[in-house]
Amino acid sequence: MDTRHLVDPELLGALALLPPLDISGPGLERLRATMDGFGPTPEALACDDIIVQRLVVPATSAGPELGVILHRPADQIAPLPLYLHIHGGGFVLGNATMSSPANIALAREVGCLVASVDYRLSPEATGQQPVEDCYRALSWLVANAPSYGIDPSLVAVGGESAGGGLAASLALMVRDRGTIALALQMLICPMLDDRTRGEHPHCGEFVWTAESNTAAWSLRIGSEDVERDECGYIAAARAQNLRGLAPAYIAVGSHDLFLEEDIAYARRLARAGVSVDLHVYAGGYHGFELAADASITRRTMADRYSVLRRTFEGERS
Repeated sequence: MDTRHLVDPELLGALALLPPLDISGPGLERLRATMDGFGPTPEALACDDIIVQRLVVPATSAGPELGVILHRPADQIAPLPLYLHIHGGGFVLGNATMSSPANIALAREVGCLVASVDYRLSPEATGQQPVEDCYRALSWLVANAPSYGIDPSLVAVGGESAGGGLAASLALMVRDRGTIALALQMLICPMLDDRTRGEHPHCGEFVWTAESNTAAWSLRIGSEDVERDECGYIAAARAQNLRGLAPAYIAVGSHDLFLEEDIAYARRLARAGVSVDLHVYAGGYHGFELAADASITRRTMADRYSVLRRTFEGERS
């Protein structure tokens, strides 16, 4: 496969900084150690207009304590809409702190609270445990809404890559349990389907490959019988019933490994009567947004901010 000629020219330079991820065997531990070393310091996150607060969701019978980072616009009057962000990393990498620079920008641009959860990673947590962590964090924030200036009637969830897949599963779980009304599920290049094997001839060459995907899903699934995941709590694409879900915003690059599974999920949502806003960004590979100055990145970020603003303002009116 050679698809470099199809990539947006402004994104080519970033490819040198984004090699394919080796998550097999000792490669995973090396990657975790490397990524932990690149996390932003508290000093780097300090700014006058956004307050960054670390919270702890108490342990329950469903799981251990969870860390949550809350990003709050300092000049906005509470209660504010809440966007629960779920970080990416193939279910096996990453943490909430690494997403704080982007979440600070989102809180500033949209004027909402942004909470990011440190869910348990795989292979330490398998099956539906990671989405249960996200559900516990969301439920706890909504239950304690007055303490944190949250408007519990204005709640959205979302994330990138594995975080987008978890957000899709979380939207399914929230609908099934009937506890929270979601205004939006924002799914950015979501990792939805464990059955993707890289069949598309022009997708998946860069950053997140079919080999990475297969290895990550194997760690996420563990000993679980994913064939019986009719609720979609492990792999959202396996959910049998998509009716009654929150409106969805789905964005993916045209050369992302997840292109076809994301389009297929958008089509299924639409056929189930769910409002879907699908964006395919020409020339984009997985994680292209790290090329922050590229025109395609500025456009996709503006689109995300716009849909969140419209969602929250529309729900308020």
